Amino acid sequence: MIKEKVSNKAKANKAKVVPLRQPICLSVHGLESQVCGIMSNVIVMLISLGWNPAHIYIWESPSGVAFVSGSFLDNTSHLLFDIIDSYNALQFPRVSQHFDGKGIEKGVDFEVTFSLLRAYRRNKSGKEPRWKPEYAESRAAALETAFSGSLWPQSRVSDAFPDVSNECLWCGEPRADSLHDIYLCPHLFESEDSSILETNDLVEEAIEKANSNPCLWFRGIATIDLTQLPEEVMGYADSFKCAYELDPPPVGEWPSGDYFTDGGGGRFSSVASLRKCTIGIAHLVDSVLVFGCRSPLPGAVQTVPRSEVAAVLVLAMHLSCNAVVSVFSDNLVFVNAFKKGYDFCRKMLNSDIYI
Repeated sequence: MIKEKVSNKAKANKAKVVPLRQPICLSVHGLESQVCGIMSNVIVMLISLGWNPAHIYIWESPSGVAFVSGSFLDNTSHLLFDIIDSYNALQFPRVSQHFDGKGIEKGVDFEVTFSLLRAYRRNKSGKEPRWKPEYAESRAAALETAFSGSLWPQSRVSDAFPDVSNECLWCGEPRADSLHDIYLCPHLFESEDSSILETNDLVEEAIEKANSNPCLWFRGIATIDLTQLPEEVMGYADSFKCAYELDPPPVGEWPSGDYFTDGGGGRFSSVASLRKCTIGIAHLVDSVLVFGCRSPLPGAVQTVPRSEVAAVLVLAMHLSCNAVVSVFSDNLVFVNAFKKGYDFCRKMLNSDIYI
């Protein structure tokens, strides 16, 4: 009954969104009086983020994706990620007004933006450190400072404190702004730091593009328009498109025996927006390849763990009804989950494939 009242009110008010500085239950005008418990609070929160809670079990995202609970999809990670994305999308225009924030309103690719920071924080190459610890820590701290808009060129200091000169402390440039401090100061060209020397070729491009996209050039924040391609360009498969090696039996007639499965992300696996995964299956007898199969991973969710699970699904689709097989996978997460059974797997990411 509460849901019905809230939904009708939302339709009448078109779920007008206001800045989320207030408690979330007050974020949609005219609905706060309907909030009297956890579920109605959740409904108002979803409406405030542009969602349509059409049913207690069906929540539709702003992009039109419907999340159905109470069925096979017990893992809520994708739902939570989408809710977070909805909140961020509402915040981008506001955040873009911050210091050197122009460009953020187009959306932020967090994975690309934080990839180098994660590498510095992880600092591993195999079992050995990739960089000296003090180097990695200092570079990570510098990146975090830039990401958060905490760089203070002399011009910014002067704008905040007019009594302070805005001249560059190194070269005396009359107004030392972000472009000057990061790219143009003569002091930089005298540096022997490899990080500076290796990026000097970006100076001309920075002069041309920094003013239109300062969040990238001055803060290192990669926007979605620079990193993500439309789905129609990416060409995701809508189903498994199997290609076969050594003329295997027809689908549904593969025999018992040993099968080896794998999944991979391709050449650009480290860049989520460019990653396109493939699954592979090999049937071996006495270490000799008898036949094999490969297929692109269908759908827009392109992750290596998903391809590892999908490889076993494709194998199951090809086996004969009475086949008894041993499946070998190098993905320990999948192997351990499979051993724990149905109730555990249905709570995993990619539970739709497990089940």
